[in-house]
Amino acid sequence: MRKFRWVRRLLVFTLSIVLCLTNFAFAEQVTIPEEVLATLQAMGFSDIESAMQAYGVTSIDELLLLLQQAETMMPAQEEAVPEERTFDGKVLATMEMEASAEEIYTFFTELLEIPIQDFICYPTVNEALMALKTGKVDTLLSMDANATFMAQMDPTLYLYMDPRLRDYNDISFSMVVLATNPELCQELNEAIAYLKENGILDALTMAMIKGTLAEIPPYEADKTLYVGVTGDIPPIDYVDESGMPVGFNVNLMSQIGVYLGYKIEFVQLSKNAIIAALASGKIDVVFWQEQSLSPEMLALLGVRSDAIISTDPYLIMSITAIELK
Repeated sequence: MRKFRWVRRLLVFTLSIVLCLTNFAFAEQVTIPEEVLATLQAMGFSDIESAMQAYGVTSIDELLLLLQQAETMMPAQEEAVPEERTFDGKVLATMEMEASAEEIYTFFTELLEIPIQDFICYPTVNEALMALKTGKVDTLLSMDANATFMAQMDPTLYLYMDPRLRDYNDISFSMVVLATNPELCQELNEAIAYLKENGILDALTMAMIKGTLAEIPPYEADKTLYVGVTGDIPPIDYVDESGMPVGFNVNLMSQIGVYLGYKIEFVQLSKNAIIAALASGKIDVVFWQEQSLSPEMLALLGVRSDAIISTDPYLIMSITAIELK
């Protein structure tokens, strides 16, 4: 249902874009606003003509009509009856976090009263997935976009969520800078607000969910922002076959760079080293994830300190359990 809500939101937003473009077509020598072109780019189109070509139409009016019909023609989706699974008696795993495996085990068994057998943290998602495949763990916990990404590549995986984790399973993603640089934090917040207001953030999110995220060309500028990435959470943040950082976070920061006038340099670091790199000044910004609804988990993770400050959230994902079918 989450995916179809994004589809409907994207259709509505796309309709508003086309309506604007239709109005511009009646005026002579009207320049298309930069935010419209940026949105089309975020959706994977380099210009309006390529969007019309992709939809097989020759005019904006035809494109508008096609998009108006798209939602009404969308077939009704039958709700699949999920298999009943729980975490009871299982060995759970996830990627390494600021909290130790023992602290997370305590969180499940004492705070949530879920009788799990054990909890293990792995350095990378690939190692955690291998542990699941070899039977070392029963369940792997990950973000829903990451879980869906893996399930699309491997049909032997089954996705679900224990209902007792419902109030704790939303993770907000923010950016973190040093507390000594509040001006940069304010700049990033302004950029996030701009991308939200103009629908670019929604378009990027939808493209990530659909698996159609197109790489955004680098933007050249006189000032440079060094951004740390781990490459551990595809498709949010990962490394392509050539070893280059790609994914949602990279595209998002590229859009922010264009808006703020920064050249973005991505620095790949391990999760354990990324905060140290920020503290030493090697990088200016890191991406951060934290439990948005659980004060208890925030206390466990210890993500707040006097040394760093977080931007407003730019993405919220849910935790999903991954098991073998």
